[in-house]
Amino acid sequence: MVPRLGTSWPTSLNAPYERINALRVIIVFLAGFSLFWGLWIGLRRRKTVILVLWVFMLSGAAMAFTAILMSLTETNALLWTVPPTNPNFWGTFSYRNHGAAYLNLILVAIGFLFFYHLQKTKNRGHVGGPHLLLFCLFALVASSVAMALSRGGILFGVCISVAFFCFAAVYGLRSVFHQRSIWLSLLPALLLATGAFTAFQQINLDAISKRFGDVEATIENADEDYRMLLSLATWDMAQDRMVYGWGAGSFRYYFHRYQKEYPSIYYLSNHPKKGWSGRQFYKYAHNDILQFLAEYGIVGCSFLLLTLASLLWVMLRGIGTNVFSVLMLLVGLVATFSHAFLDFILNAPAYLIAFMGFYAAAAKLVRLESKRRNPQV
Repeated sequence: MVPRLGTSWPTSLNAPYERINALRVIIVFLAGFSLFWGLWIGLRRRKTVILVLWVFMLSGAAMAFTAILMSLTETNALLWTVPPTNPNFWGTFSYRNHGAAYLNLILVAIGFLFFYHLQKTKNRGHVGGPHLLLFCLFALVASSVAMALSRGGILFGVCISVAFFCFAAVYGLRSVFHQRSIWLSLLPALLLATGAFTAFQQINLDAISKRFGDVEATIENADEDYRMLLSLATWDMAQDRMVYGWGAGSFRYYFHRYQKEYPSIYYLSNHPKKGWSGRQFYKYAHNDILQFLAEYGIVGCSFLLLTLASLLWVMLRGIGTNVFSVLMLLVGLVATFSHAFLDFILNAPAYLIAFMGFYAAAAKLVRLESKRRNPQV
């Protein structure tokens, strides 16, 4: 018998903790916002912020490397010891889609720090710097994302990687015309490209092709895909309580009312003679954007949007300090919310808290750099 928490509290909070409900949701958001505002208010010096970002980035790179080792050793347990709750795990995440999404966030962090240190190196007139190591780590983490075989992770990992290399190419072309010797720029780039190519050789392209399947057929049958039907049913659910929503953590308890309208996601099977039978149960909509709207409504989502808007305001005001670093942050935001529209990554507490912590620290560094250059900002 699991002990009940908050039995003397109002009935809206009188719920077992092991179930998803308003109590658990508020604890997750409280952890995320506590980290967010703690970093924003507590970090006052650039060196401290950079240290926090490096610790976060290196821990993610270590997870990516561990995941690769676990894959190469063909282990059936998390960290070779803990039995997973899902056979499709990756690294320390029991669900590979969440693991790949987390590593994509690490890619954004690496890209942000890469351009930050690259600009510092250029300003000081040096050739080498931390950005060379970050380039290698980017290749390592990107390889881990590809090996995870998460379709959403690979899709948005490719988008982040393409953006990163495009920004690096533009930055490199701009720098070449200001360098005394082109070879000082080309030689390190050639060495790093060789290392990146070696890392990418570990990727099983055939396995990735099988995971994605026939892309053209998938697009043609998109209206019959179960995730598309889940989104349509969730939108129906959201429309009925658009202003205040159904309540935090309530999706799994009310969704069945709207699920009935879509037999292929309501029933388990469709027998040629017996017809539809069985019942499916969904804990998540596999679409965080619509699920958040259904649970929190316009009023609840507005608070989350205001937090996002404050981050965007800080980053856009500081874009002049290091344009490519800020662009990497913006690419990361687009990738995160695009991925969230296709999966439930924001409903994973580890990802949500890491996302809020990273963007708080990154935006704070942009803010401090802007104040250093213009004290009136």
